[in-house]
Amino acid sequence: MKHLVTLLALLSAAVLAAQDGYARSAAGNIDSSIAVERVTVSNDGKLFVWDKEGKQVPGWPKDLSAQKRIFSYGPRLVDIDIDQQAEVVAVSEDKDGGDLKLHVFKGNGTELASWSFELPDDDIVETPLISDVNRDSSPEIIYSTARGVVNVFRRDFKAISEFNLPILNLRA
Repeated sequence: MKHLVTLLALLSAAVLAAQDGYARSAAGNIDSSIAVERVTVSNDGKLFVWDKEGKQVPGWPKDLSAQKRIFSYGPRLVDIDIDQQAEVVAVSEDKDGGDLKLHVFKGNGTELASWSFELPDDDIVETPLISDVNRDSSPEIIYSTARGVVNVFRRDFKAISEFNLPILNLRA
């Protein structure tokens, strides 16, 4: 129960930040340098990475416009493969239909194909969290929807039903 409360608190904070417009960038170490990089989503739907001097990092930006997709949610930085370097977690949206796809990129811009998934919901509030919430040594994909539901999925998108709970309306 303690972990569920923590999870709901994290998602609630992310929702409030997204609604206030502050969730379109993230900062952290995504490569072998000791410097912190800034990851941003531009107004035209591209995903950029900048070094501490404001220069683009090699391998970036990511532009999916040829696939008729744009990045429309702020990125998250998560060390998925436990190598002391955060990966960039981002969501792209189909320009025509709104279908959402999860992407994970290494610091050099290489996409991890094993983490590329179509999301089952198209009304997510923010880029999903990726964390091992049930302590099975495999990260889960966690997100909330505009309908007020928190979803927790295994990596194969089988739902962990005990985490599909309505969240409180914090704006009421």
